[in-house]
Amino acid sequence: MHHQTPPLSTLPDLVVVPADHLRQIVADALTSALRNIERSTTISEKEEASELPALITRQQAADLLSVSLSTVDNYIKDGLLQKKRVGMRNVRLLRVEVEKLARTV
Repeated sequence: MHHQTPPLSTLPDLVVVPADHLRQIVADALTSALRNIERSTTISEKEEASELPALITRQQAADLLSVSLSTVDNYIKDGLLQKKRVGMRNVRLLRVEVEKLARTV
């Protein structure tokens, strides 16, 4: 048994759109969706950053910069970030310095 596709004129809710117009519709929809994602990501990152204390851990800095802990250590070694000693063993970083670096990385 062979199933035959009905002619275009009998398909309900079918709209014929030129290929160029369809490409533009899809491109506009994707651009809009990506902007919304960027906006929501930027807002949530700012909210998270504002909740962090003035001095943050290396791990918090790594999370804020979206890099590994070893990359944060390299940033410290290269002078891009300055560590602050808290007690004998603990190291903290200035959140504002990390945020400033995040805008350039």
